[in-house]
Amino acid sequence: MSLSTANAWIQKMIVLPPARADALRMLQQASAAGADATWIVGPRLTSDKKCYLGRWDGWELTVRQLGRREQSDWLLDANCLYREQDSLLYPGGRSLIAPLVSLTNISIDGTIHDGTAPLTGTCHYLMDDPHACVITNGALCAQYFRPGLGRSVTAMWYLDTLLSEPEGELRFSFPPLVSTSDTQMPSGTIAVFLQLLTADTWSPAQGCRKVSNAKLAMIRLK
Repeated sequence: MSLSTANAWIQKMIVLPPARADALRMLQQASAAGADATWIVGPRLTSDKKCYLGRWDGWELTVRQLGRREQSDWLLDANCLYREQDSLLYPGGRSLIAPLVSLTNISIDGTIHDGTAPLTGTCHYLMDDPHACVITNGALCAQYFRPGLGRSVTAMWYLDTLLSEPEGELRFSFPPLVSTSDTQMPSGTIAVFLQLLTADTWSPAQGCRKVSNAKLAMIRLK
C-alpha cells in the first residue's frame, strides 16, 4: 500500500472518528520522519469487527488480521488503538524513497521457539528493476514486536554475496532471541518484521538505508 492507499485503508476500516484521526496523524508523522509506525486496532473500532496489526515501513502499509489467540496473548482490549513509532535507521542513515527489492513468501522454521536457538528460515526476493539493480552490503533486519516491550528488539543477518539475480531465495539465520535482547521477552505470540537493508559500510554503520518492503511473520515463544 502506498501512502494514499494506507490513508484510504485507515479511513475505511477505523470507524470511530477520534481513533481514525489518531491513526492518520501518526501515519503522516511517520511518513514525514522516515520512521516505522505500528498499530493494533481493536475489533470494536473496525468496520468488520476484526482486530488488525498494521505496520507502515516508509513506503507501504502491511496489515494482518489477529486471531483470538494472538489477541489473548497480547491482552488486547476490544476498544484499543495501540500505536508505536520507531526508526530502525542507523545514525546518518537514509529513509526509504522507493523499494528496490520485493520480499515475499517468508517461511520460519518451526512456529514454537524457546529463544535459545537461532531463528532460521527462508524468504523469496524479486528485484523491482532486474536490469538496473545490484544490492551490495546487504543485510536482513528482523524486528521483534509485541505490545508493551518498551524498546525495539532487532537482529541482523548479513549477506556474504551480492544480490544481482532478478530473483532468488535467501536462507537466513538470526541470533538466538535471548542473546539479541536484554529485555525479558514474554511467552506467547511474537511478530517478526523482516526488511532488507544495505549500507555504505557496516563497521561502523554508515549510509544505512532500507531497500525493500517489510514482511511479517508470526512465531510463538514458549
